Amino acid sequence: MRRFQAAAFSALCSGFLLASCSTEPEPPGQPAESIEGAPRPSLGVAASTPLGFSDGQGKLWRQPAATTGLSWNQIATICPRDGLNPCQGVLGSKDLTGWVWASSTQVLQLMALFDPAILTSPTGGSGSVMAGIGFSSVFTPTQWFANTYSSSQWVGGWTSSKDAAGLPIAGGGGWSTPPHAGGIGIGSVTNPDEASAARGVFLWRADGSDGRVIDAVDDTGSVAEPGGAEAVANVLANDLLAGEAATVGTVTITQLASTSPHVTLDPSDGSVDVVSGAPAGSARLDYRICETANPSNCDRAVVSVTITGTIIVAVDDRGSSKTTGGTAVANVLANDSYEGAPVTLATVSSEDVGVVLDASGAVSVAPGTGAGTYRLEYRLCEAASPTNCDTAVVVVDVVDLVIDASDDLGGAPSNPGGTAIGSVLSNDRLDGAVARRDAVSLTLVSSTNPGVTLDLSDGSVDVLAGTAGGVHTLRYRICELAVPTNCDEANAVVTVAPQTIVASKTRFSMKEGGSATFTVRLAQPPASPVAVSVGYYAGTATVVATPASLTFTPSNWSTPVSVTVTAPKDSDKVDNGATIHLSASGLATVPVVITVTDINKSSGAPIAAITAPLNGATVSGVVDFTGTGTAAAGASPVEGKFIVDGNRIHTDVNTTGSYRVPSRWNTRTVANGWHVLELRVTDSGGKDGRMTVKVLVAN
Repeated sequence: MRRFQAAAFSALCSGFLLASCSTEPEPPGQPAESIEGAPRPSLGVAASTPLGFSDGQGKLWRQPAATTGLSWNQIATICPRDGLNPCQGVLGSKDLTGWVWASSTQVLQLMALFDPAILTSPTGGSGSVMAGIGFSSVFTPTQWFANTYSSSQWVGGWTSSKDAAGLPIAGGGGWSTPPHAGGIGIGSVTNPDEASAARGVFLWRADGSDGRVIDAVDDTGSVAEPGGAEAVANVLANDLLAGEAATVGTVTITQLASTSPHVTLDPSDGSVDVVSGAPAGSARLDYRICETANPSNCDRAVVSVTITGTIIVAVDDRGSSKTTGGTAVANVLANDSYEGAPVTLATVSSEDVGVVLDASGAVSVAPGTGAGTYRLEYRLCEAASPTNCDTAVVVVDVVDLVIDASDDLGGAPSNPGGTAIGSVLSNDRLDGAVARRDAVSLTLVSSTNPGVTLDLSDGSVDVLAGTAGGVHTLRYRICELAVPTNCDEANAVVTVAPQTIVASKTRFSMKEGGSATFTVRLAQPPASPVAVSVGYYAGTATVVATPASLTFTPSNWSTPVSVTVTAPKDSDKVDNGATIHLSASGLATVPVVITVTDINKSSGAPIAAITAPLNGATVSGVVDFTGTGTAAAGASPVEGKFIVDGNRIHTDVNTTGSYRVPSRWNTRTVANGWHVLELRVTDSGGKDGRMTVKVLVAN
């Protein structure tokens, strides 16, 4: 068990504020009410009850322990601070309805029952131990503890008052022992948002303990039709004050609340009246009576009023329409209730002149009404009783037609250019239909190349002759003509094929000492003659290509021209690589890679072929170094050796005939420049075949 020292408790709670008091007390060994000799207040006041304490002056004080854990600011949201009018509402699980939030003056008057000197105390406190014991005896403590050596208890609560500095005032009282200490009083709290488990609220209500019991009794009344009448002649007819009939001379009447603005209380004579236009049904009116001579002696009651006749209930509606117009709600009467009686409809207000209610109950939207949400209020009245009415609201959502511009893809050659996309509108939609030029406007937003243009008359995307090859993006916007703000955008992605040199073969084999041919042409008609150079580039074999130059014009660009390649004999037994370049100003160079097979190899030797990198390639970093081996009939390849500039870098042993450097070849292990790569394949008969290529390392 946690042990507390009584002296410390007394010090923490000095000044009669609970901000510093423990919120985790231990259970007392003995309730204060049973402490022998605990003082009671004077004036013959009755003992406290679980509900509260009757002060003998017309007030029943609620137990603060029932309202702990609330801050001053929370209480102020539902309780008046005048010390007269009752609270209305619930905070958490604490229902404060009907109780008056006591002012600091009223709390001091309560405490004066235990020590009258507190009324003249300049500090608003009393150090009387007996007063603290008495105060915490008639109220359930909001904080207490007890153990073998010490005990204490405390009652604390908020008042409705603030000090001159604007700080809220709380009050409390209690005692502790040993040492024997205690007292009662009020003081300021710095934090109005503090919600302490050791502080409740000082609340009271009239209880008639002064001998003048006041009793307001519930009433019922009715009117025959909604035209208006008196429902109750006088609510005081069954109310009592000190055992006698209450009158407007002995009590004041206050209307607290009414569920209908048409049902009101006349405080001058106590009558409850129903004015013309009240809808049929039921209403509740709450009122309070207070003793004129003692305004704090009050009670409250309820008047239940029944209004007979046709019950008119207009129910809110919601509907929608497009900006092209139409019916948003077919009939507002469909969900209204009027017991089959003839009714009339009238528009109270509409937020847009295009949103209209007609006599049939339909709410329509005029064509061209802007997109948005509009409210139309209408009144439904009984035809036979024009004041028997109800109103409702129709919310109308006016929406734009759905407009959807979809992306397009197309292409055209750089020369002579042409139409890349027939019409961007072909896959665009307005209200689900194809977007037509007579329904939408078309605007170019941007183009990544000025040679890619949009024809606003028909929606085509065109490529001007000579436009640079590549992928270009044109962005466009379509907008509804009827509603120019209703727009969408999309992209037209156009691939412009650049002018290229086209070779009929870019990789082929030929024998050493022999010749081979391939053809060359252009991919597109040129704007002017194009001279294509045909020349040997690099390799481990030297080949000759003729003719050395080809000229293509707008008239012969598509006619293939033959190129003959011859390879001289050599004395080795190695297959070699050679590369021819086809090049022209402004065009991409086209390499033609040739494998020159050796004619001096022994019969039955395996064939080695380097598949990567190709002869004449420019390489950097880590690249694939792969090849194949094909053995003659009756034998199989068994290994492939990879050699760079005469140095073996890897041997791949397998019979699949597919070989590679497993971690790829790191070209950074050699200097930049030309290097000879060799693949040497050995078969099961011990024979080998070799191929060499030349590559350019550029790291």
